[in-house]
Amino acid sequence: MTKITPNFTLQEFNTRNAPLSLSTQRSIEYLAHRLQVLRDLIGAPITIESGYRSPSHNKEVGGSDDSYHLTGMAADIPIECIPLQMREKLWGTWSGGMGVYPKHVHLDIGPKRRWRGTY
Repeated sequence: MTKITPNFTLQEFNTRNAPLSLSTQRSIEYLAHRLQVLRDLIGAPITIESGYRSPSHNKEVGGSDDSYHLTGMAADIPIECIPLQMREKLWGTWSGGMGVYPKHVHLDIGPKRRWRGTY
């Protein structure tokens, strides 16, 4: 297991063990460091439901053609991992993209934008 931060490994973001380009690995490392800050604030584990996706995996799950998951810049986290007050705080302070869905929260390190999903 390749540790990126005290609480995250590279494998958590690449569950299918797909080959990674150096730029994708660097993106995953940056995202992991951002999520480590969030984990430290919450004081509880954060599970990565979906991190890096190969193009074929992204297609299987119905991801968009320009998904940040394709470049290692996004992670989906079960909604119960992030307390409601922290979600509200993140809504205003997370510098990248944040989408809140009924069962997960999408966080990415792309441009700042917000949305609420329905699936």
